[in-house]
Amino acid sequence: EEVDALRAAALAAAERAGVELQFAVAVGNPAQELRERAAWVDLLVAPIVVPDATRGWRLAPRHQGLLRRTPCPILVSVGPARPLDRVLVAYDGGARADEALFVAAYAAGKWHSEVVVATVADTARGATAVLDKARSYLEPYAVRADYVERQGPVAETLVAMADDRGCDLMLMGSYRYSRWLESLLGGVLERTLRAAGRPVMVL
Repeated sequence: EEVDALRAAALAAAERAGVELQFAVAVGNPAQELRERAAWVDLLVAPIVVPDATRGWRLAPRHQGLLRRTPCPILVSVGPARPLDRVLVAYDGGARADEALFVAAYAAGKWHSEVVVATVADTARGATAVLDKARSYLEPYAVRADYVERQGPVAETLVAMADDRGCDLMLMGSYRYSRWLESLLGGVLERTLRAAGRPVMVL
């Protein structure tokens, strides 16, 4: 009965939005089932973070493995749905961050989203070089962006910039360091997801 109710709600929402929907039911470990299906799709939307009475948001234990082993980008649903009026790219100059720039350029062209490119650097010189790289990527596509740099704890500073600019979506690469080192240090990505308060697309 619960699955039937979910199916009916999903189909009704898809019909209202004019979206084609296939509804499938799997039994087993949620993260494993989603990882297997993610190999056949372009984007996975998943509730990796859930409300927490004391901390606001926390990583859902049964979905944590998705961040490290999913073959496609993940849109982490956090908080209520928002329009894509303004997106923030967490940019560090890496290959995954370049993928985030690509998505931002698409959003700007398709939905006229405003783009904020944000970097958190150890030095002003380093920030300038990183932002210049982002600018050289976006300008040929006629994407006008607000380029912002700050210093501080990376996750908290990125979320603060998203708050200051009123961003509806954050785009960020999955791992700056090796996945083993990220898990050992606690991970900028995980801390960002817990603090974001808005959807985050992880590439």
